[in-house]
Amino acid sequence: MLQLFGVSPAILAIHREIEVLAQTRDPVLVVGEPGTGKQLVARMIHERSDRHERPFAMAACSGIPEMLFESELFGHVAGSFPGAYRNKPALIRFADRGTLFLEELGAISLRQQSLVLRFLESGEFAPIGRESNNEHSSARLIAATCCDLEKQLVSEQFCEGLLQVFRPIFVPPLRHRRTDVLLLFAHFLEDSSVRNQTPVPELTATLVATLQSYPWPGNVRELKRLAERLVAQRASRPVDVSDLPYEIRQVRNPDPSIGRP
Repeated sequence: MLQLFGVSPAILAIHREIEVLAQTRDPVLVVGEPGTGKQLVARMIHERSDRHERPFAMAACSGIPEMLFESELFGHVAGSFPGAYRNKPALIRFADRGTLFLEELGAISLRQQSLVLRFLESGEFAPIGRESNNEHSSARLIAATCCDLEKQLVSEQFCEGLLQVFRPIFVPPLRHRRTDVLLLFAHFLEDSSVRNQTPVPELTATLVATLQSYPWPGNVRELKRLAERLVAQRASRPVDVSDLPYEIRQVRNPDPSIGRP
């Protein structure tokens, strides 16, 4: 079963929220900075729900044209737009009785927001090019965002009605759960060492102190990548601060003339 590692009060509180949300069918909005583990939280809610044997489908909301996003989510009929040579089934249909996870809800347009809201309110959707006979799906919607959607409401970039439909759960940044840093780092070191069939690196006390004081702007993702990098070095000695990336060493030693590659 998927697990969100940590013993900090913030993580223990999230575990309790996940258990509560898993027992409902309400739409959920997972809010947190990039790299905090929003997708993992969404998967844990799905896995602990009565939908766990049904699909967990994912759709990216950012970086793709509006038409392609709608086609991915709601499907299309052949000939509905240039390049639509055949019918495309809706992802939201595939996730029927399961969970549909939308990555970065704050990136979709107001028009797309209205389509998502319509589905949440009625369970109905229409493939692009379909003029009648709407389809139905009972997929549960879990979305994620790193945006301040309250600010987007003020600037009229986000639909208030859509935001009100979701039950929010907030994933804290790693700098707010420092007691979890070493626990997570040890887990990532061991996991990467097993995958690479190499011994788990030893750490000096100075490096451990640096890990605990660093603010981790990239959050858990940055911590995991660092662990993988140190394992890949296959050092024959304990890993020290000199083995860390410059940006981490620089936080410990603010003099830019010292330690730059």
